Amino acid sequence: MGLTFRSQSLQDDEDPRLSRWYFDLLEGLPGHESPEVRGEDVIAPGREGRYVGNRVNDRQELLVEGFIRGFGATPQERTDDWHANSQLILAVFALDLSPGTLLAEPGSNGYLGLAGDAEITARTLELMPGPITNRMSHQTWSIKLESVHLDWWQLDSS
Repeated sequence: MGLTFRSQSLQDDEDPRLSRWYFDLLEGLPGHESPEVRGEDVIAPGREGRYVGNRVNDRQELLVEGFIRGFGATPQERTDDWHANSQLILAVFALDLSPGTLLAEPGSNGYLGLAGDAEITARTLELMPGPITNRMSHQTWSIKLESVHLDWWQLDSS
């Protein structure tokens, strides 16, 4: 049905309008974007003794963006729900955790145009919060991940 990181669904509901949290993978899409080369080339072309070495595509950054919000009948209930939801989701993306599995599943709506499930092992690099709005009950997030293993694994093509 969508996106999972460390066994936690990043889409509370298929319909974002009904979700307490909803995140999408915007960069690093499986089968669409290639890993990049780490570092810079410092070879001065044509200089004696300087040889161009093999550069290996060994770094894949992933960008996940979405929101966390709270539901409830009163502003206080919405704030409390938002706070609990934020704690749950941000614990999944904690910077000090070991790398985890990011799983993209096409589901019935063909998420990301995938033919089958794809997974990659990644760690959190950066958490970038947006403003807290709607009386402390809604916040957007951008989260950068870095793959630990180079390629996405296609798990299922059915």
